[in-house]
Amino acid sequence: MSEALQENMQEELEVRTDLEAGWQLERRRKIIEDRDELIAFYKERIKAVEEDADWKLGFIDRALRVFFETVPHKETKTQEYYLLPGGKIMMKKQAPDYDKDDKTVIAWLKDNGGANYVKTEEKLDWAALKDASTVVGETIVNSDGEVIPGVKVIERKPKFAVELSKPKKGAREDG
Repeated sequence: MSEALQENMQEELEVRTDLEAGWQLERRRKIIEDRDELIAFYKERIKAVEEDADWKLGFIDRALRVFFETVPHKETKTQEYYLLPGGKIMMKKQAPDYDKDDKTVIAWLKDNGGANYVKTEEKLDWAALKDASTVVGETIVNSDGEVIPGVKVIERKPKFAVELSKPKKGAREDG
């Protein structure tokens, strides 16, 4: 982008009054709406392309599977396969699924000497600790005033944000 164009855009975007700031908010709202509309359009388009491709691939795969059943194929521990000049068609053997009730299995393991198969996980409840503590400089302290080791408070600069209010009915939407 040329310097002249950048300077022109900078001048155009200078906000000096509430009216100009309001106008910029409306421009921002319109850009977001246009972006979201295009994203939604292209997501629908992508979904349609994926569905079309999946249907075509499924049709081809069914034909290849029928062919696979008619030819002698090799078998290994994990699959049956047939080699072709352009690739390999195969039936992969799968590991079984397990329908398990963890609570029942854990109780049985604890009663039968299998506790080593049960995980115990300690995890910091940071939200509760933070609520019960106070920030003092770069540290946090508990209710007794003791510094809690292992925590360093890092101050962060405020972050500028823009939040658009809902447009009023009948309000101009063209920005």
